Amino acid sequence: GSDGVVLELAAGAELSEPVQILHLASGAVDDLAYFPRTVIHLEERARAVVVETFASLGEATYLRAPVLLASLRTGAKLDLYQRQDEGAGGYHFQYSQVQVGREAQLLMAHVATGGRQGRQDLAVNQTGPGAHTDLLGVYLGSGRQVLDNHTSLNHRAPQCTSRQVYKGILDDHALGIFNGRIFVQREAQRTDAQQSNRALLLSGDARINTKPQLEIFADDVRCTHGATVGQLDPDQQFYLRARGIGEHEARAMLTMAFVGEALMSIRLAAWRAAMEQELGQRFGVLDT
Repeated sequence: GSDGVVLELAAGAELSEPVQILHLASGAVDDLAYFPRTVIHLEERARAVVVETFASLGEATYLRAPVLLASLRTGAKLDLYQRQDEGAGGYHFQYSQVQVGREAQLLMAHVATGGRQGRQDLAVNQTGPGAHTDLLGVYLGSGRQVLDNHTSLNHRAPQCTSRQVYKGILDDHALGIFNGRIFVQREAQRTDAQQSNRALLLSGDARINTKPQLEIFADDVRCTHGATVGQLDPDQQFYLRARGIGEHEARAMLTMAFVGEALMSIRLAAWRAAMEQELGQRFGVLDT
């Protein structure tokens, strides 16, 4: 179809303001399907900040299957902020593929709170020496939501670095999934890759399936990965309660603090503030 956006920047070009892309489902009629495409190409030393939002005006049942294709040439820099805020009847299945060239920098942040079921499949290929990638993710599930995250980061050149931080908060009967794979090819010597997935379960019925993976074929690397699953620390709750903070407020403050690590790395101050405001209201830290 015709639902798509193409952003191309010439060598050395730099956008003075972020580009905002809004994908809005009507939400009025059941059984509609949307297949939007976004293509971003940055030539040498080009720089751009892109904010992409998926939302709905209603509660109808619909499918959205967006695709993002991006390529960063030598020294290019892309900050991409994605917000998945589909309606309660939405099914969101997203595929993204990014090529990161020599000394290019990619920051991708993905915040998912909406939809009946949401899935993100993200493939990043670091193809040039000195490339750097930051992947940040926050997924918040409640009711019977399913929020599914699959990342694949392929180091194919020497002296590249990558950081992945994903945080999940799951309540009620929600299910969260994280499968993060890092590949270090034989030619990718002196790779430095870190990956972390942490999940917080607020209900005894909430579940998380997490599987971080490393496949290393080089012999001069520094790679770490880990996953933790837990509940709110009763000692921390007691500490706050002992200082006159109510039970609900104490739980809300600790829950908000849990996602802080991922949000702190967001460079676009206005988007970070908007996410902090929205999540703070959701957890009851801030007034609506």
